Order: sequence, then C-alpha cells, then structure tokens
Amino acid sequence: MDWIHGLVNGIGQVYFQDRLWSGILILFGVFWADWKLGLYAVIGSFVALLTAYGLGAEVSLLNSGLYGFNAVLTILAVGAVFSTKNILVPVTGIIASVLTVLITAGVDTWLVPYGLPTLTMPFVLCTWLFLAARKVLPRI
Repeated sequence: MDWIHGLVNGIGQVYFQDRLWSGILILFGVFWADWKLGLYAVIGSFVALLTAYGLGAEVSLLNSGLYGFNAVLTILAVGAVFSTKNILVPVTGIIASVLTVLITAGVDTWLVPYGLPTLTMPFVLCTWLFLAARKVLPRI
C-alpha cells in the first residue's frame, strides 16, 4: 500500500488524473482557491483510504485513488459548500465520506457484473442523503 500515492491520486481522480504530480498540482490549486477546501479534500481522501483499507479493498484500487474521489467530492459538498456555520459540519462531512466508501463498494458490487462503471453515483446518493437529512434535522 502506497499511502501518499493513494491520498494524492484520490484527489487527482476528481479530474480523472491518476499521476502523482497531476494530483499534487490539483491539490495545490484547491488550496489556492481556499485553504479550507484543500484541507477538506485531504481529509476526505485520507478517510476514504482508511475506510476502504479497513474493509479490505484491493490495494491497486486504493493506490490509484478510486475510492477517494467520491469521498473528496462528498466532503466538499456536505462539509464545505452546503455548510450552515454549525460546529458539527466537519464531522458530518467526515461521516459522509465514510458512507460514500461503503456506497461505492455496494454500487461496484451491483454494477460490475453488468460491465457498468460506478463513476460519481456514490457521491450523488450520499450528498442527497445528507442534504435531505439536513432538511429534517437542521442541527446536523
């Protein structure tokens, strides 16, 4: 397991880049846009790596960042873009990232036998779930 490549490639895969240097440049650009977004991107990719590794995901998929990019998108949406200035928003972003990895594994299992890619379906499903939960429970 190459943790640095997995972390950076998880961020680079948001833009379909699977090389270390392109991921570093994308991460630099995200930090340049807003340091908080860059921090969220790193946390989301790291949480996805830990979750997928803990669940026994294939190491080649972890190194290429294929579990990280949906988690990065989800933590940016739930934790940063749609924030309500609540102290629990970063925590909900991290929980959403963990849930995105679980949804990714489930959707992969469901679609791979048909030859269909998962793409960003886990990000969309998890973000919808957390946005709907925020409407019902506004304190999260």
